[in-house]
Amino acid sequence: MTLYGCSHGLPSSSIRIEWIVEMLGGHVIDSIPDLRKVKSGDTLFASFKCSWLHADIPPGIRVVIDVDDAFDLQNDYDEWTSVRLLQLFDRADAISVSSPALIKRLPVGLDLRHVPAMIPSSYLMAPAPDDDRARVVGWAAHESMRWVSGQASASDMHEMSAQAAALVTGFMYERVPLPNWPFEVVNLMSIGVAPMQHNEFNACKSALKPLTYAALGIPFVCSSWCVEYRQLAAELGMADSVLAKHADDWQHRLERLIDMPDEEMRELRSELRHKARMHTYLAARPMLAELLEVKL
Repeated sequence: MTLYGCSHGLPSSSIRIEWIVEMLGGHVIDSIPDLRKVKSGDTLFASFKCSWLHADIPPGIRVVIDVDDAFDLQNDYDEWTSVRLLQLFDRADAISVSSPALIKRLPVGLDLRHVPAMIPSSYLMAPAPDDDRARVVGWAAHESMRWVSGQASASDMHEMSAQAAALVTGFMYERVPLPNWPFEVVNLMSIGVAPMQHNEFNACKSALKPLTYAALGIPFVCSSWCVEYRQLAAELGMADSVLAKHADDWQHRLERLIDMPDEEMRELRSELRHKARMHTYLAARPMLAELLEVKL
């Protein structure tokens, strides 16, 4: 049996597939002709966003579809794409979801597995932000504070979120090479923010953004209403210090980090990285191998 991963989709989905497949010794394919390499008895692991995966998949191939983002079949896609997605879900032997909230968006009767947000072990080795320079709050924190206080428009928030997503997946607008992007992140910021507008779509989001901050040793503040954010904060033992509900919460928590003594900040960064270790792909290797039926 050989494991193949379909990586041709949006950057965040592609990277998640590639990291998992390569860690398990599989092969990444990115075109319909490459699909012919997959034979009966092999496993095909693909993102539901994989734009070319509309070809018929031969029988005998184990198909696992990864759903790592919210979607609405009636409003997000045209009729043809919606039908093909339903056929793909029906063809799947198993479906991995990045947050439990996504389950209600999928057809009933499927074999659903929770595969939460994870980070590569290499993130834990990136250099920590420089304490000798002014502490920079990442991703336009002033804009996030304007938003949570009701002073910023939805379009402002959307733009900030788009920039954040582009950076956290390693595909910045300048297309920073994937091996280099953790270094770029720590050069850009020493304190991170993960604001999230409260709606049904965002309720399906995973904790990838704050988890990435933790792995890089970047203290952060995030929206308190998101279930996955709250769970990660609890696992890190920092629910009282990183979760923000109102504008005053954001300001208080950010000011605390900005004014934190250097020695305390270094200890906090080390603690974040230590606790993030349980969320690496390597730590989840047995679970992923079982899902994809790969022998370790």
